[in-house]
Amino acid sequence: MPGEDLERLAADPTTPLTTLHQLARDHPRARPAIAANPSTYPALLEWLAMLGVPEVDAALAARVATSVLTAHPAPAPGLPPSYPPPRHATASRAPETAPALADRAEPPTVALPAAGGAAPVLPPVFPPAAPAPQPRVRLSPEPAQSATAHVTGVPATPVQGVAMNVPTRSGAGVDAGTGGIGAGPADERPAARGTADEGPSASAHLPRWLLPAGIAVVAFVLLAWAFGPPTGASSTAPPNASSGTSAPPGDPAAASAALAALPGTTSCGDVTADAQVFANFGTVASIGDAWQDPASADVVINALVGLQDACDPAYALAVNNALIDGDATPAAVRATLTTAGDWLAPARPAPADAQQRNAFVSPTGNIACGLGEGTATCTITERAFADPQTCGPGPVTLVVGVGGDARPDCAAPAAAGGDGLAYDQSVTAGHFACLSKLDGVTCWSTLTGHGFTVARAGFSTF
Repeated sequence: MPGEDLERLAADPTTPLTTLHQLARDHPRARPAIAANPSTYPALLEWLAMLGVPEVDAALAARVATSVLTAHPAPAPGLPPSYPPPRHATASRAPETAPALADRAEPPTVALPAAGGAAPVLPPVFPPAAPAPQPRVRLSPEPAQSATAHVTGVPATPVQGVAMNVPTRSGAGVDAGTGGIGAGPADERPAARGTADEGPSASAHLPRWLLPAGIAVVAFVLLAWAFGPPTGASSTAPPNASSGTSAPPGDPAAASAALAALPGTTSCGDVTADAQVFANFGTVASIGDAWQDPASADVVINALVGLQDACDPAYALAVNNALIDGDATPAAVRATLTTAGDWLAPARPAPADAQQRNAFVSPTGNIACGLGEGTATCTITERAFADPQTCGPGPVTLVVGVGGDARPDCAAPAAAGGDGLAYDQSVTAGHFACLSKLDGVTCWSTLTGHGFTVARAGFSTF
């Protein structure tokens, strides 16, 4: 499959997970696109992160950055910050109206508050576990007072990712989780602010480790992907897309080696077992009806030629036909065999001037022959030789198969014959050929060179 098709398939969100699994395992050049694919399942992303490939790490980092920006968009421009009322305001007093935007000085650069000490080597898990979602908070603007967090609203659903409130030096909180500046929507704001002595229902204390912990977590993840996995953390194969889908058996290198060695290990007597070796290779070396490596088609044909040399052309053809007709044969193997052309090397080819015919009779009409896909047969009507062991008085039929097994077989249907074939003329059809001579008719399998000769005086097999 061309590289462009592989990368397009790796980046397509509709690509099946099992296909992403195979592409990640077998095509390193497709891994960056898989890392950026929004449909890639988490276990595969973790495996890709452990490979330590710069292009893959960059794609993963971009994926994380995009996810964070999507979950936590930047604050809407032009929205004025909200100022909480002074600490001495009573519950019966309405909140003070925020000054007009034009009357305010430009906010200073955002400054992060001190973490209250050195950051721990490993920050706590963020967000911290709690029975209810963490409310959005806002720091009081009064610099002389303790950092009391006023609850401005609780999200209806848990916030995905890292959400934090970053105060400016002027005291206006910037909510990085929702995009609001200093406070939630207007309908979430309380009608009146209680005093500093009110209970937890009116205010909550913001943990001082919250902001540095969130920053540390994000930095740790990005650094881990940027510098690769620790020693020994990588695995030899990506995880399966799901527990119910098993990985393809074996690997392309092992399957290719087994197929290349088949001519030296075959018994030349078990077509099904040898065909399975081809099927195993096709399963791990192809996607659909296309080879992952175009050279795999040559591996298949070379193995068949090797079987032909180790056994005979008929046996190699039997394996070929079993693969073409098999329901479980991988599509790429079947496509290769049906379009491979003539890879067989006949042991005794048909004469160059042979006619393409599948039936004929001798010039005397005494011998009729037919050439089919699996056998060539000739029936002689009048004869001077003794009855063969399997025949009685009357016509005798001789048969030769593709594998070269030639014999008298009077249980076989008699050949019907066709137009006459002059002496010294020949015909061919499929993997058979016949020659008409004055002393009889000879037919043989072109794959093995074995066959028979029959005449009024007698018959022989070779």
